[in-house]
Amino acid sequence: MEQTQLHTPVSTTSTYQTFLPPPEIMAAKNAFTTIKSATATLDDVLDKMIVNHYHVGILGSKTGLAKDIEAITADIADQDKERKQGLKEIQLLLDDFLDKEILEALRAQVEEEINKEIDHLVEIHVKERLEQHHIPEAVKLEVQERKSALEREHRRLHNSESKRANSLLRQRDGNVLLNTIYADDGEGEVSKDFPRTLNDLFDLDATISKSLATEYKLPGVSDSREKNLNLLLRFFGIAYQMVRTGDEKYRRVGVVF
Repeated sequence: MEQTQLHTPVSTTSTYQTFLPPPEIMAAKNAFTTIKSATATLDDVLDKMIVNHYHVGILGSKTGLAKDIEAITADIADQDKERKQGLKEIQLLLDDFLDKEILEALRAQVEEEINKEIDHLVEIHVKERLEQHHIPEAVKLEVQERKSALEREHRRLHNSESKRANSLLRQRDGNVLLNTIYADDGEGEVSKDFPRTLNDLFDLDATISKSLATEYKLPGVSDSREKNLNLLLRFFGIAYQMVRTGDEKYRRVGVVF
């Protein structure tokens, strides 16, 4: 009899692979074939006996024929019972095989995910160990110095851009936010007293204007609010100066630096 190879899925994904069935499946298939052949053989024997008795005319007693039929029927029943048992065993084998395939596929997937996570953790750990134990201290210091120098240059560039933007402000822009300036040529921080807007800058009192000019290390700081305010205006890039009027008050005068 010509046999057809089984095509069994090897995983729970959409990828399938053709391969020779394992010994358990082959054994189940052979058992099924044997049961089917035995049942067909019994059916043939019964048919031939009835035809033979009918045509030859040697039926004998009705009792003998009945016994023969009864015996054959019992054999068929036994074979049918064995066939059903065999089919049940085949189903159990197939279910067990599929369960194993699914579990194996899931196990492989879980192992792959675990291996990826382990590789990631190992990479992080190795990097930390190298940084802590294998990089010379001199190299660490050099890297830190380079980072600090880069940060200073970034702040200096920020100050230059802020002053350029502030120089474009006019008196009508009194409520526009000022661009911040880092102290000490980028080495320091933006003062907590840095005015938010142009109007806030013009409204600084004597104490704050002196404190702010001192914090930014501006030359020529004095007790005069107006002088200190002009120092700040110039340092922040504002194109204005405070000038005294006849009534001893200061007013803003726009100038081009």
